[in-house]
Amino acid sequence: LNRTKETESTNKNSEESVKREWWTRRKNLDEGLQELLDQVAGRYFRDAQITRIFGRSNEKNESEQRSYSPCGNLASRFDAAVTLHDKKQVDSQDFSKLTVVKLKKELRRLDISFSSTLRKAALIELLLEATKVDVTPVKPCTQDDVVTEECVVLVLDENLHRFPFEGFPFLRGRAVTRIHSLPFLAVSLLNSPHCSLDTKNARFVLDPESNLQKTTDRIMPFIDSVNARGDGWDWSGVVGKYPSTDFVETSVSRQDGLFLYCGHGGGKGSISKKSIESLVQHSDSPIPCKSTIILMGCSSGKLMSINRKKAGVTEEVAMHFEPEGIALSYIIAGAPCVIGNLWDVTDRDIDRYSLALMDSLVGERPISTALSVANARSSCKMKHIVGLAPVCYGIPIFAKMYQ
Repeated sequence: LNRTKETESTNKNSEESVKREWWTRRKNLDEGLQELLDQVAGRYFRDAQITRIFGRSNEKNESEQRSYSPCGNLASRFDAAVTLHDKKQVDSQDFSKLTVVKLKKELRRLDISFSSTLRKAALIELLLEATKVDVTPVKPCTQDDVVTEECVVLVLDENLHRFPFEGFPFLRGRAVTRIHSLPFLAVSLLNSPHCSLDTKNARFVLDPESNLQKTTDRIMPFIDSVNARGDGWDWSGVVGKYPSTDFVETSVSRQDGLFLYCGHGGGKGSISKKSIESLVQHSDSPIPCKSTIILMGCSSGKLMSINRKKAGVTEEVAMHFEPEGIALSYIIAGAPCVIGNLWDVTDRDIDRYSLALMDSLVGERPISTALSVANARSSCKMKHIVGLAPVCYGIPIFAKMYQ
């Protein structure tokens, strides 16, 4: 994925065979990422106890909800769930006829850890759970699901944050956000009653380096159509040039505001990471950044340790500092939600995604930022190497509804 920086424009004048080869490589990468996600989900998240944690409560019938209890031997169940399973399958036999000794022997044969204090019923349950795999994709959410929709919050370590967990079969179409620590999540949730998204008034920076004309041609008609609604709809911004520092700082500090950036990277040329962090020190407000931030540029949501940035293979370099990035700088400055890309993307496909995302946010029945991020993935031609690049940091913010 680190080698996917090529844009479609670079191949415009290529020979037809070269174009076909390029698209073949892209398609193979896309299929390869999907296969990897399915394999990881099937190997490490195959246990029903884990998929139940991530599953939607409204997809279970009432009796199933009553019968399932997360209490009891939860630690043992989780140990069994995350232990690698042997490829050998257990015969479909009646486990109730086995003695406790034989049940434990079967669990050991499958390399499943368990507590020695478990009773027969719990041992049988572990075996039943271990011999079935359920990684069926969850259907995408519709507007009718919004009231009961739950959000999965990922708190990932310094290495796992690079992996697109959002592409797991049981998380596809789900509202998923990322945050770097549980204390930060707690503070964000405490502040969440005061956060919403005013999509009626947004600020944007579009192609500040003035070399993505096709992106401008795709995005501006949408912005013009929003402004054409009248009745107070106002999306204003800067196109084809760098904005002033005052414009950006004012835009990101608006209560319930929306700031959209479409260009290269995370917009460091418009407002640097250092400038964002300085807002915390020099602002009169304890939360200087109050807007939801959308950064639709290559690797705009990527986090990396400062001593790994110039390394060819990052795994071979010791990590001496916590990963950082402009998306995290916005979160630290107070932004309730930041949307950015984990890796480099092609311009046309990410433009499709941007349009679908914005259309979802300004719809007649707007939904949360996290769910909009998930639903917009289906608009991409390359649904994995491009569609899974955008992720949501922070907490899900719901757009205000306008009649």
